[in-house]
Amino acid sequence: MKKQLRHDFQKWIVQKRYWMILGGVLLFSLGYAVYLVQKGLPGMVVMELGLSQLRPLYWLLCCFMIGDVISSDYHYKTMKTTIPSSSTRTAYLISKSVTSVVICLLLLFAHMTSSFIVVYMFSPQIEWGLLGELFASAAIGAFITVIFLVGLITLCMILTENEAATIGFSMGTIFIMLVLESLKQLAIYIPTMQMITLSSTLHSSLTTGMTIIGALLLSGILFIWSSISIFRSKDLFI
Repeated sequence: MKKQLRHDFQKWIVQKRYWMILGGVLLFSLGYAVYLVQKGLPGMVVMELGLSQLRPLYWLLCCFMIGDVISSDYHYKTMKTTIPSSSTRTAYLISKSVTSVVICLLLLFAHMTSSFIVVYMFSPQIEWGLLGELFASAAIGAFITVIFLVGLITLCMILTENEAATIGFSMGTIFIMLVLESLKQLAIYIPTMQMITLSSTLHSSLTTGMTIIGALLLSGILFIWSSISIFRSKDLFI
């Protein structure tokens, strides 16, 4: 497991496209935060608006990165050489899932941190309690949604063994969710909304908030477990 994780992270680190994505997000975050600060908006408003504006792009980037991590050995035809070096097929898929989750959360952390730096430089009188709550709710909302997406995309990849189909399915899923966000009755339940709505949902109804968290986590885990079960029964060496 540790060997596979190390292999996946080393492979991620040397990929230029991930650094380009990170650089693009940092440029957007810094530029947009400076723009909002110059308009005289309070620090917390800047943080919240920045997160809200980045969110649709963030989820599209996450889908791309998750799909790329999960499908890399299919794409480069290295599955037959990678699997024997991993302790088990279960460890292989768990490693891919962990790597995907870490990459997506690091992207969110980069955005939140860069926005905070700009806000603190121009407006040091910030409400630390509210800032901590924003960081925590965004991280939890992103985490449960990423787990859900990792499970869904992994299952699609294992079933289709087709990178293009998997990427298309994941992007299409995100677009459908973004469209459904316009329906006020459904908005608080949509996975892609959780990083900005989970805090208010928990404040208004703890039961509803915990149900959403549990449902997304359970769905993601079930998808991953189903993927592992199917993957273990596949003959990859035909």
